[in-house]
Amino acid sequence: MKKELFEIGQERAQVNFLVACAFAKGYKRFKNILGCSHPEVIIKIFGEEYASLFSVSGLSELFARIDASLIAAPKKYYGKLKRQFSSDYAKAKKAIDSKKTISEKIENGALALSLLVPYIAALRYYEVGAMRRLKTLLAKRNVTVEDKEMFFLFSPVDYTTAITKERIAFLKIALDYYKNQKNLCCIAALQKHAKIYSACMTHGSTQNR
Repeated sequence: MKKELFEIGQERAQVNFLVACAFAKGYKRFKNILGCSHPEVIIKIFGEEYASLFSVSGLSELFARIDASLIAAPKKYYGKLKRQFSSDYAKAKKAIDSKKTISEKIENGALALSLLVPYIAALRYYEVGAMRRLKTLLAKRNVTVEDKEMFFLFSPVDYTTAITKERIAFLKIALDYYKNQKNLCCIAALQKHAKIYSACMTHGSTQNR
């Protein structure tokens, strides 16, 4: 058997069991949507976090599929993807809106998440694929671009995720605390911060707030 190669993925907080099952179920549908298996492989769980790697051959196959489809017939490709997403979104919305028992609502919520997860992942791979393609085209014109520059080029300048905003706000409190060197100067600020960003602080984590 050919030895599989991997590249570094990411470390993140371990999600609860129900959400993990929904993600696993969603990634199984990835092949039906994009034509190949999801390239991310979860390899180790330690404490309350897990680490993941990406299959190099899986990534290569994914980007090759995306490139081939977009070059051959972009309108047809996006049209098919849009119709599939519209169908899955309608199913997810129906599952969430259903008025049933608490246990059934939880199960339906997991079902809705599994229906939409593949599209969230797909957007990330489209962005990476576009960056790779642009970098290759620029290289052919003898234009060298660093990865950091490509990141800023593809990142919307007017949008910052809520999780990033929470981290920046928390750092400002920490900087103010160390600047003033007062043990209690940040208590009120931390209480206000926790109230504003409570959802972000518990995002993807099993730890207490």
